Amino acid sequence: DELARIRVVQLVGDRSGFVREAAVRALGGHPPEHVVAVARRALSDPDPDVAFAARITLVRLGVVDEPARLLDGFDDPWHSAGARAALTSLVGPFVDRADAERLVADKYGAPESRP
Repeated sequence: DELARIRVVQLVGDRSGFVREAAVRALGGHPPEHVVAVARRALSDPDPDVAFAARITLVRLGVVDEPARLLDGFDDPWHSAGARAALTSLVGPFVDRADAERLVADKYGAPESRP
C-alpha cells in the first residue's frame, strides 16, 4: 500500500494532464495524513481538470476548505460533464446549478457569494 501511494504521488508530477488528473483522483483512496499536502498542491495545477480533481479529492479526504469551489467548472461546457458527475457522486443527483448549490450548502456549509 505504501509503494502504491508513493507511485501515485510520483504520477501527480507527470507531464500529461490526463495522468496527473487520474493520479490526483487516486489520492482519495489513501490515508489523508499522507496525501493531503500533495492534493492541496494540485489545486494550483495549470490544467483546470487536475485542479478540479484536487478539490474533489480533498472533499473525499474530509478536508473541505471552500465547499463552494465544488461548483467551479459547473457552467464551463468543456468540463461541465465531469464536474456534474463528480458533484453527483458527492452530494447526490440535482437538477440545475441552484439545486447543486443547495445540496453543497446542506452537506458542506453555505457556499460563498459568486458574481
